[in-house]
Amino acid sequence: GFDGPAPSGELLTRWVQNGIFYPRFSIHSYNTDGSVTEPMMYEEYTPYIRDAIKFRYQLVPYYYSLMKKANEDGLPILRPMMMEYEDIQLINNFDEYMVGDSLLVAPVLKENETKKKIYLPKGYTFYDFYNYKEYEGGKEVVLDVDIKSIPLFLKEGSILPIGNKINSIHYDIIEELTYIMIPSKKSEFTYYEDDGITNNYLNGDYYKQLITLTKDSDITISIKSKGSYQSKVKNIIFKVIADKPNRVLLDNKEIEFVYKDSCIFIDYQNSNKDLEIKIMY
Repeated sequence: GFDGPAPSGELLTRWVQNGIFYPRFSIHSYNTDGSVTEPMMYEEYTPYIRDAIKFRYQLVPYYYSLMKKANEDGLPILRPMMMEYEDIQLINNFDEYMVGDSLLVAPVLKENETKKKIYLPKGYTFYDFYNYKEYEGGKEVVLDVDIKSIPLFLKEGSILPIGNKINSIHYDIIEELTYIMIPSKKSEFTYYEDDGITNNYLNGDYYKQLITLTKDSDITISIKSKGSYQSKVKNIIFKVIADKPNRVLLDNKEIEFVYKDSCIFIDYQNSNKDLEIKIMY
């Protein structure tokens, strides 16, 4: 806010942990006691605020792609739950929201909370972002929370790009992407990249990856590339939450993979080319 008493250290932390998911987020206010709200206002809480802001930077590839989608079809980046789900239980749900159609955010907004009640919409399966524990929709879950907690869930079918850690979007380059994927029958996501400065994208100087994720007896990841811009991303990691497969094929050639903590890890050197990965069972 811009006026009133200074927030406590805990509330400042909680509202930063919420604010990092807003397309526009800044911290600046003048308080009635003459202080100015800044991330380093309370030394003991600064590490938690720093961690939250760094996580926002890792989400930049997701947000930039969603920003392009909003530019093209007007679909907002931040979405109220009733916009995404046909579930009457959500009509008065104001403590949760979606970022795109993959990430459900349920921030802790009050002081001294040790439990967070979260309602997951019916008709879908959701996965805890941190440990991939599976939850059936249509039910309320209760999570233990502390000052570090930012409750997040991935919806089935999610395709979420996470960048490598950076300290500045102006001076650092995101050279590695990790796509967190939760296969369902079929889902799609379009990753978008351009130089971030000029209007050259209007002349085709952009890069798009249309990613299609399908699941039947096997899992298929299909990527179709478009545009003349040379992506700055050098390495892509596909992190697929699924059972351990028998083998993995990249363009019909068997490749190595790692299976750990219920996740399939597939490394790929980005080449701006179309490709198909089959996870075989």
